Amino acid sequence: MSTETKNKNKNKSSDRSSPSNRSRSKLSSKTNEEDEEEDIDEDIMPRRENSIQVCPSTHNIIAAVTFHDGYIFRQLMHFLESNFECVPMCFTENGIFLSGGNDINSLVCKNFFDKNELLEYKLDMEKINDPVNGCHMININLKEYYNQIKGIAKKESISLCQYEKRQDIVFITSYGGNDTNDGYDILKTEDFTNKCYDTTEVDSIQEANSKTTLLSFALACKKSAKIKRVNSTFKLSKTNCKIISKNEVGTTSSIADWGFCKRKKTVVFYETLVNSKILKKLEKISNLNTNGVIRMYCNSDGIIRLETKLGTMGHTCIYLIDPAVIDIK
Repeated sequence: MSTETKNKNKNKSSDRSSPSNRSRSKLSSKTNEEDEEEDIDEDIMPRRENSIQVCPSTHNIIAAVTFHDGYIFRQLMHFLESNFECVPMCFTENGIFLSGGNDINSLVCKNFFDKNELLEYKLDMEKINDPVNGCHMININLKEYYNQIKGIAKKESISLCQYEKRQDIVFITSYGGNDTNDGYDILKTEDFTNKCYDTTEVDSIQEANSKTTLLSFALACKKSAKIKRVNSTFKLSKTNCKIISKNEVGTTSSIADWGFCKRKKTVVFYETLVNSKILKKLEKISNLNTNGVIRMYCNSDGIIRLETKLGTMGHTCIYLIDPAVIDIK
């Protein structure tokens, strides 16, 4: 099977094609090279049986995964591509880990998908590209990837796989719902710098300071973001969380309050300033876990951990950080 690469538009998404008629697929690329053709071995093409993604030759696979709740995964990718430039996928023996941060390290997101909660998960430990850390790293352009999957609806699933013979590309397929789609997308992998974010201290907290519904939290962030102020203040005690927003002249304010707070002068509050642009981004996180709960963790000024489930497949931790107080590099 041949693949015609057109690199004249760096954000152009790859077309759907059918393995059965061996039509052509376009490789997404960020370069402006001349048109070229390259062969993709027929024996590594994804195929289906009974509308479920299967792999024809398992000895060629390095990593493969099926996210059975494709809608939740799509919402997570939308949040990530809206906030971060690079979030590589780290395949491990236990599951998939994704971690990314913004340019000033005021927002970090760490996500984990447990392999036992995924419909399909395969990893050949003898062929991984990072044997020192015991993992296989795959990095693809987030915006291009989201453009491929943004049409995924509820009850649809997403599969991703990479083969030993072509580690420069990944195959993406979707299925389920009301439509039958036997096609696949191809995206090129990209180089990246793997960054580590030190959140050890706040991750060590076992008991949440406060919790509420994800919808309630998202609505509070939306309301606070409307106040014309650069930052809002998160104040957490051991059993309470407040989001306080006031405009510059003090004529308008918004306060969200969850948990129980003792009316005593001895109550200690930890404070973290959060930019209103980040609060606006947090409006969308209610889509990550319909009717879910979000838990808030904090034991010092300058950093808060927000944790919620990703449907039934895993969980996400979002860190709100004041770079003037905490350095997580």
